[in-house]
Amino acid sequence: QWLNHSVDSSLHGTEEASSDLLTAPDGHGYYEVVSQDTLYSIALSFGTTTRELRRLNKLEGDDELSVGQYLLVPVADESLYES
Repeated sequence: QWLNHSVDSSLHGTEEASSDLLTAPDGHGYYEVVSQDTLYSIALSFGTTTRELRRLNKLEGDDELSVGQYLLVPVADESLYES
């Protein structure tokens, strides 16, 4: 699964960005949601928990994922970044 280190702020759904580009903090990247993804399947892929993904992305309750949505995920391996 490929990750982006930076994404357009409108793609992440944040309103707090002062520029149009968000850069993931060290050890994190942005994952683009694809069809059939669930929060659980994404958490499993990146060795984390749904609770941590909810915290990182300020998701509440039963927030549904949308295809094309970017989620901030923890990443231990820099080789996963899209080049």
